[in-house]
Amino acid sequence: MKKNYFLLAMAAGMMSFASCSSDDAVNGSEEWADGDQVIMLDMQDTDVLASRSRPLYSTANMGAEKVTDVKLLVFKIDGSTNTKTLTKEFNISNWNNESSDYQYGRQYTYRIPKADRLESGKYTIVAVGQDEATGTVAPYTWGTPATTLPLLDITDGLTWNSATTPGYGFAGLIPNAVATDADPAEIFSGQSQPVTIGTDGEAFTATVLLKRQVAGVLGYFDRIPAEVNSTPVTNIRLVASKKNTKLDLTINLEDQNDDTTGNDPIECVVNGFTSADYDAKFEYLGSTVNDANVVYDIDLTEWFTGWNNTTGWDGSTKLQVTTESGDQLDILNPTAWKNAIDATNAEVKVADGAVMAGKFMIPFEKFYDAGFDKQTFELQLLNVNGGTTTILKAWRVKLDAGSQNAELGDGPYVYNIYRNHLYQIGQRGNGDNPNNPGEGGDDPQPLDKINEQELVIKINDQWEFIHNMEIE
Repeated sequence: MKKNYFLLAMAAGMMSFASCSSDDAVNGSEEWADGDQVIMLDMQDTDVLASRSRPLYSTANMGAEKVTDVKLLVFKIDGSTNTKTLTKEFNISNWNNESSDYQYGRQYTYRIPKADRLESGKYTIVAVGQDEATGTVAPYTWGTPATTLPLLDITDGLTWNSATTPGYGFAGLIPNAVATDADPAEIFSGQSQPVTIGTDGEAFTATVLLKRQVAGVLGYFDRIPAEVNSTPVTNIRLVASKKNTKLDLTINLEDQNDDTTGNDPIECVVNGFTSADYDAKFEYLGSTVNDANVVYDIDLTEWFTGWNNTTGWDGSTKLQVTTESGDQLDILNPTAWKNAIDATNAEVKVADGAVMAGKFMIPFEKFYDAGFDKQTFELQLLNVNGGTTTILKAWRVKLDAGSQNAELGDGPYVYNIYRNHLYQIGQRGNGDNPNNPGEGGDDPQPLDKINEQELVIKINDQWEFIHNMEIE
């Protein structure tokens, strides 16, 4: 896979975690004559997917600034078994205000308090963070494959072994979303290289590079058909072959040594596990039972005026256009449009007549069962009438040939969803405030190609790993 493929570099680092206690107030101002024990935290924020309010609405570089809390977990390593035992925890509760800019994002220097200095031995430091600005524990809590542990009550002495399979490393994070059906949020983590301390309290410096551990999925559409075969279109929905509910924050972390973006080798890691039940159908497969999961669902009646539950779209909401193939088609009229995300169309600016949705997603492996490969994504036009959902049109989402990695088993329609990758239909290149919506990299995907049968993912160079999905 080439370096420009998939750019998501979501690598960004830390996120938030629990609020810190009084001895967490060490912020780099204290010095010791006998040398410091220092942990350097680098949060990669170059070309990071983020938004002002966190579903994703842009590709603006704001991920680092949105981290409020970071937890540092210090593990002592048993050299013979590679077992890591938790010995100390430190908290940084004001990351967004106390961290500073550096070449690739945000960084912070944490000096271990003198009373907590590490004794002789071999250690590794895991750092994790998420946004807890609301004052409550953010959507993720700690857990192991067999045990769920409260985020603030990680037990000293907890052990884990380095793993290559999701769910078998330490802290397969379990989102509260499992119980509440809420959407996954951003979460960042990283792990230092092993540090050997020869003498109790000996000075050392360790660096932890934190990267985003979830994938991003963004849809940005215009020229939306008002009807398909005389049936009104009310929703645009993206469905996937799987939905994972748990996230392993330590799988392959020791391989994350690259503090630059866009460089080979590209990190293609699937760190999600535990599949959720299906809640939708694939139309292309002719499914009669639920065999897909909803990623996002855009209600067009929230974006366009003129909808009537009985008669459908009124005449002023429909605009007849000529498609590229020469057909006449009624699309939803931009003059009847409103921004359902931001009524002012300022903070989250959207091109007139366009609609948008963005979600974070726990990575998952491509579907394979008894020799049958199920497509990874399908985009659908729906008619939702009361409790009845009818799929009017569906496009398979195809991976561009230049983006397929045969070594990882990625094919044109069946491919893995990797952490730190953005899967984008329509380009949202200028962030929350594009100067010219529809121009300069801000380019919604037109859906008026009603006779086309598939979408194609093409790669651009805005992020380290970006899939840019288009109708072929």
